[in-house]
Amino acid sequence: MFYLLCFLIVVYVCYKVSFLIKIGKLHEKYVFITGCDRGFGRLLAVRLDKLGLHVFAGCLSDKAAAELTEQCSSRLNAIKMDVTKPSEVKNALRLVKKFLGDKPLWGLVNNAGIQNAVISFEWNTKDDYQSVLGVNLFGTIDTTLNFFPLIRKGKQGRIINVSSLLGRFAANASPYVVSKFGVEGFSDGLSKEARVFNVTVHTIEPGFFRTNFNDGLEEKNMERWKTLPKDIKEDYGEEYLQQTLQMRKRFADNSSEQFDLVVDAMAHALTAKYPKERYVIGDDAKYFFVPLSYLPCKLQIWILEYRRKQKKIKFPQPACTEK
Repeated sequence: MFYLLCFLIVVYVCYKVSFLIKIGKLHEKYVFITGCDRGFGRLLAVRLDKLGLHVFAGCLSDKAAAELTEQCSSRLNAIKMDVTKPSEVKNALRLVKKFLGDKPLWGLVNNAGIQNAVISFEWNTKDDYQSVLGVNLFGTIDTTLNFFPLIRKGKQGRIINVSSLLGRFAANASPYVVSKFGVEGFSDGLSKEARVFNVTVHTIEPGFFRTNFNDGLEEKNMERWKTLPKDIKEDYGEEYLQQTLQMRKRFADNSSEQFDLVVDAMAHALTAKYPKERYVIGDDAKYFFVPLSYLPCKLQIWILEYRRKQKKIKFPQPACTEK
């Protein structure tokens, strides 16, 4: 038993140490990142530039592109790109190809994403779903389809797709949940296919972080409430609206501000010799929501209801992922 314990300790230490080993020649690596206007994408672009990598930073606005260019070294090239517009994706690809010449692209980070703040799935329209999926899922797919040949050219590389704990655990924000479950499926399928060319795929799954995703949450829901049909208002009741907004605010107030945890994971996936396939980030995701996602839906609801009673708020039930 003693020798077995020693063996397991050695294996565990070796496993942990392996994650510290970095790839070489970072100054020769080229990475394309979407969604660099602010948040995780911007922080990652700055981090990689400081590490010596060459960065192509996709930005939605000219202003953000100019600010990022001024902040970073000449290794960073900001490119205006809206992932929902095929013409802009193609133009970004043309510019990157021109810059690379015969060199391959090492990494692609699909970070661009938006959140739909409307509470209940029934309060959303088809357009709400299409707008969120257009950025979070189809934007990821289209960007990957266009830039994958540049990675395949080098016969090695990394693709990093930013998902969410809501890609593992279904709750409110139905359009966002659908989009992130889609990113998970796309990543899993791509991971198996891309390995033919020694290209690995890595999924980033942050928990709740205090980003700008929830900006205007209350205002947007109040405006949507005013436009809802009378029968929906009567069935849900304004109390449901107020208590759900209270729950969202509680999550936002208790969300982590340690953005470096997410950026560390992204950078590790790009620069580590032995990166993880999945990065679950944040104590809420790691120790509560992701483990909860493995349980039967009825048990999930019971646990969440218990939490609701403890906190004395009305916690809406999650969408079941199994019968």
